[in-house]
Amino acid sequence: MVIHLGGGVYGTAPFCLAPRFAGPHRRAYARDDGPPTRPPELTMTAPTSTRIFILFDRDHERDRANLYTRFGHPLKRLDRGRRIAFEYYAPGEVFSYVRWQSNDYGTERWEVFICQAPRPGEKHRPVPWAKPGVIVLLHAAGVAQVRRFWAMLDQIAKQEIDAADVSPEFYRLAHVAISSGLNPPAYTKAKHAAHLLRRKSPCVFGKAG
Repeated sequence: MVIHLGGGVYGTAPFCLAPRFAGPHRRAYARDDGPPTRPPELTMTAPTSTRIFILFDRDHERDRANLYTRFGHPLKRLDRGRRIAFEYYAPGEVFSYVRWQSNDYGTERWEVFICQAPRPGEKHRPVPWAKPGVIVLLHAAGVAQVRRFWAMLDQIAKQEIDAADVSPEFYRLAHVAISSGLNPPAYTKAKHAAHLLRRKSPCVFGKAG
């Protein structure tokens, strides 16, 4: 999976990014086929990796935006100048993606995702910043939800657990809590140990996350 981060303006539809790049940034995005005009349907392919788009506004331009990964272990990263980069994730890898945009009056849009790169044959959702698409485990938008998201990551970090190794099922449960205006449950070392055991022995405990 490749993540492309760059300046732009977000659309109002879910998972839609309406870019407003200038110069080479517009051309670079155009080569990536641009964003869909409506929320895409789930699709099934056999990806060897997922590509993510990363963008940093280093020059404090108007309508500035930052798109970046908060955690994850990419197979590789390709930098395209000072502002744009791509990250590639192996099937099954879990990572987070942050979309932040501001204007002259402050933060205009702030949302975070926790995603999983799809394995061959798994259903996934196409999004404009990832090819071929991702499995969305958690989505938080707005200041209140995003603050609960950061608090959850802080709690996981205090347990000395890599957020990229956390159970996908936990992130799905946390999504329900955060979207309902609640704090997600604590992720403990005991829960993590059970997840790692299940992942190592999928034939005994069922399909691993």
